[in-house]
Amino acid sequence: MADLCSMEEIRSICAEVAGVDLISCDQPTAQEINRQAFAIFGSALPLAWENPSKIETEIDGIIRDIRKLRQRIIALDGYAKSLARKHAVREKEQEILDSIVASAGDSEKMAEAVRQFDEFSKRPKELWVDIAALSHLDALEQALTGPAEVAIAATPPGAGRRPNRRAYRVALVAARVFQDLTGTNPTFWNGGETPFSRMVAKIYRCAGIKADLRKPIEAAMHELSGAS
Repeated sequence: MADLCSMEEIRSICAEVAGVDLISCDQPTAQEINRQAFAIFGSALPLAWENPSKIETEIDGIIRDIRKLRQRIIALDGYAKSLARKHAVREKEQEILDSIVASAGDSEKMAEAVRQFDEFSKRPKELWVDIAALSHLDALEQALTGPAEVAIAATPPGAGRRPNRRAYRVALVAARVFQDLTGTNPTFWNGGETPFSRMVAKIYRCAGIKADLRKPIEAAMHELSGAS
């Protein structure tokens, strides 16, 4: 799982870019810093399908474990199953028995409590704890089929390393924030640092993003220039 960045550290980065002191600045300025920092924070959150092949493999492993667990429950000793069933319904059974005791002297309440006990004693097989567990495991396996199919479909075809989409997303949001906070366009060039490249590098470190700065920053500036 990708690292989650610190909102406080992102706020500090934005304040540094804007050239303001978070302790002494006025409320509107602090609110603007918070708003911009939250935009970066949200962009840095890892998405579900950023590593679909890994997700697909993980889901396949969970499904295999579910099937193994089903077989273990089915093979469980019959006496152990009966004890598990009794334990699972013990509170409900005690509740009904308490109702029977409390209804002493009231024939109508007694009759209703006995009726509930009779119904409870004849509960259908599908309510047994082991049968219910098997049913839930079947439902879980079926529910995981959809995400697995989405993960497979999300995996791009062809060989080669996929771009770090999280790095590109963060760079684009950071470019917009930099522009809003400084009133100037972000700049970048090979072989030297700029205020914007330092900002992105700090955000990457904070969010645990391991990616080269050049391509995400160039893509962000290209998209920013096309939108303006």
